[in-house]
Amino acid sequence: LGQNENGSLLEGASLMTEGSPWSGDTWGYKCFDGDVNTSADLINPSNPRLGINFGVSCYIAEVRMIPRCAGQYGAGRISGTCVIGSNTDWNNGTQISGSLDYGNWDIVEWKTLTCDTSIPYTMAYTYKNGESCGNFSEIEFYGWYVSDMEGLTDPVTDLTAVTECGKQISVSWNCTG
Repeated sequence: LGQNENGSLLEGASLMTEGSPWSGDTWGYKCFDGDVNTSADLINPSNPRLGINFGVSCYIAEVRMIPRCAGQYGAGRISGTCVIGSNTDWNNGTQISGSLDYGNWDIVEWKTLTCDTSIPYTMAYTYKNGESCGNFSEIEFYGWYVSDMEGLTDPVTDLTAVTECGKQISVSWNCTG
């Protein structure tokens, strides 16, 4: 969502960042550049937020993240990060995932947080309350746009037919589960 296959932001989407970068105001783009060798590093990484304003409503199914490096200053710093969805701004979001439990600080690998898809959001971001979590190398959002669902109808759940010999056959099923 919000990115092409190379990690670049799609037209209509915009980067959302909050934190104090080491160099300039473009630090957050390093998390969405498709390059696991670049990263967003902050001078003061307390309460940083990294995300995308998709520009349209979408359902966020999961978010994949990878730290910038192993050890104390990489993987360990992103443990406890969660995903927030919002339709307005930074301050009116809802936590839509569990918290990232990175576990072994000496391993650099992709981790996935599964998100609640019951409500569409126009923006989503990673967040860790009050602690350092500015050491991401890449962040990827997955889901679908609400506009992709327009025109689709619910599947038939009851069907009745009459056979050639006049017998009626009825079939019902639960399409939600």
